[in-house]
Amino acid sequence: MFISTSALRRRFSLFRMKRSQQSDENSNVHTLQQNIEQLKRDLQIKADELEAMREQIKNKQNGMIQSPNKSIEQAMEIQAMLNARLEDMLVENDLLKNSIQELESFAEQLKCKRKIQFY
Repeated sequence: MFISTSALRRRFSLFRMKRSQQSDENSNVHTLQQNIEQLKRDLQIKADELEAMREQIKNKQNGMIQSPNKSIEQAMEIQAMLNARLEDMLVENDLLKNSIQELESFAEQLKCKRKIQFY
């Protein structure tokens, strides 16, 4: 079977375009994976901060119990401040978790899309 030069050029051109699209998608998936990993690291940092905050609260509570000479009002202000920061950190953690899930879902959709294109 004879294939003309122009037909071969078209096929090669299509091959190059597909290959370029594949590398773009690979790059996008790689970037998404990097973003996911960064968000996971951020989430771990926030979780560590949250744990440290819980320890501070516990220490303050123990200090209030052991040192009744301290002003109860001052201790309550500190407790309120720590609780507010703790709540903020919990909200940030939830947002980071949601962002990670969305990015992982998007990356999975891209992988599925790529698999379908190859068939």
